[in-house]
Amino acid sequence: MASLKKRGNYYSIVFKKRIDGKPIRKTYALGVKYKDIARDKQREYEKLYQSGEIDPFDPAWNLKEYEEAQEEANKPTYVSSYFIQDLKEQFLKSKSHTS
Repeated sequence: MASLKKRGNYYSIVFKKRIDGKPIRKTYALGVKYKDIARDKQREYEKLYQSGEIDPFDPAWNLKEYEEAQEEANKPTYVSSYFIQDLKEQFLKSKSHTS
């Protein structure tokens, strides 16, 4: 289970679980100032934790590194302007019969 904690102007996410009856807490800074954005991130990370995709209690796991890896994976690829120009010419050529 995860909860939110406000530290100064920024929110952190706190993961909690019990191991052998002892409560364990791990806190990670989300780097956001707005509660609604922090709640969205909390829900997202809770789903990932419950599905087993992340383990915030693993000492090697880092929230910032995880977010950077996700950004890199979702980063759009850029196409050269020459390729776009060729596509534009092909499109105009294919539509040359219309007015």
